[in-house]
Amino acid sequence: MKPILTYFSGALLLSLFACSDVLDVRDASLINPAIWDSEQSATMYINNLYSEMPVSTIISSSSSPFGAHAQFTDETLGSNKYVNGEYTYSDIAVFNDTYYGKIRRINIALEKMRTSTLTGDAYNRIVGQAYFLRAWAYWNLVAVYAGVPYITRSVNPYVDDSVTMDPPRNKTSECIQFLCDDLDDAIATLPASVTVYQSGTSQYARVTRAAAAALKGRILLFYASPQFNPTNDPVRWEAAYQANRFADSLATADGYQLMVGTTDPLTGVFASIFLTEGDQNTEALFCKPYDVSVGRTHGWDNSVRPYVAGLSGGMSCNPSWELVKAFPMNNGLATDEAGSGFDSTYYWKNRDPRFYATIAYNGCTWPLTGMTGTRIWAHEYSNTEKPNGTTTGFYCRKMTNASIDKSVSDKCGTDWIEIRYAEVLLNLAECANETGRQAEALTLLKAIRSRAGILQGDGNYGLKSAYSDKEELTALIMNERLVE
Repeated sequence: MKPILTYFSGALLLSLFACSDVLDVRDASLINPAIWDSEQSATMYINNLYSEMPVSTIISSSSSPFGAHAQFTDETLGSNKYVNGEYTYSDIAVFNDTYYGKIRRINIALEKMRTSTLTGDAYNRIVGQAYFLRAWAYWNLVAVYAGVPYITRSVNPYVDDSVTMDPPRNKTSECIQFLCDDLDDAIATLPASVTVYQSGTSQYARVTRAAAAALKGRILLFYASPQFNPTNDPVRWEAAYQANRFADSLATADGYQLMVGTTDPLTGVFASIFLTEGDQNTEALFCKPYDVSVGRTHGWDNSVRPYVAGLSGGMSCNPSWELVKAFPMNNGLATDEAGSGFDSTYYWKNRDPRFYATIAYNGCTWPLTGMTGTRIWAHEYSNTEKPNGTTTGFYCRKMTNASIDKSVSDKCGTDWIEIRYAEVLLNLAECANETGRQAEALTLLKAIRSRAGILQGDGNYGLKSAYSDKEELTALIMNERLVE
């Protein structure tokens, strides 16, 4: 059961009104202030905020992030405004003026909680989630537009003047500070574990203080990167390092860690990360949950499976040859590195185990329901796949669940993990490298490669013991982020 998926409608809020007379009609557009005095009813309001927040993409407002990325890549089917560089603000739904309606509803929650009779942990859990969601909402704007109007009160279009309704943009630096302030408040008020929500019941998709710290680390890393920091100000890199160092220590203290298990490339720990739900997933810091039992589903499996194993899929998120080559060999060496053993003809041999959990290639074993046999044939002369199959020669295997029947492959309950602990380590590694802490960066990379199942070798998992060129290590960290 995923309690956070109990989304509500206005009717539930209105049911809280007690009518003493049938003719005593209340204004149905109002929110009864009594809901803020109960954690249960206030949580229902917060649930709606979760449901309307965009997840994972700062390009689209899609509430179903699975597969949304495919249309924004060079491998997309056909042309579009994003690929052609023709986007305008009206083409990006998440960034038009209606997006501030979501922020207004968050601000309402924070304002109403100031007069709530709730106290202690119950109060903190409500406001902590609101602070986190406001930061998440604004970060989606700042990441694309830089400085935006950072509004922290609920604007009333029927009362407020035009200046209040249309405030000037804040500077980027001001927005970053506001984001950090909101997340600091979230860290101070959110619980350390999802198990303390709602009288001890587990609600794993709710955010914790570690999730807030991880998001702050991500934001400050972006702010230090060339996107926002073309002069490479070292002060920003140090701030990003400290934020990610804190996020790592807080997450570790609260029980988050890299998932453990076997390194089997098909059934091992890396493949299981994306299918493990609830408290057993020690990497999931911030996720969007789905649940077939309550009708919250997506069609990821159908979109990426071979045509014969789905309802209409096969042509979405097809991996490129560049991605195939990005995975190192099982000895940790890059495919273009001397001594790696890579063979472009037999490219699937002796690869990083994450390759097999991510890429389905011609002739590989992939036991999916609805197929005759367990091998995937994507070659040009396949009678079944040629008209509807992959456009690159590869299928995406990542996050797929082979146990889902072909007939319901468009109704999946697999959760989307937006922030996981591995990202915290990679963010920290990048900041460590940029601030002269190379040894720390290498230690973090080794931990991730060890979990992946790359051979230890001389103890460096295919990495050098030291790098004289900082940019070379930066490139390795970025590639590790890509394959993760």
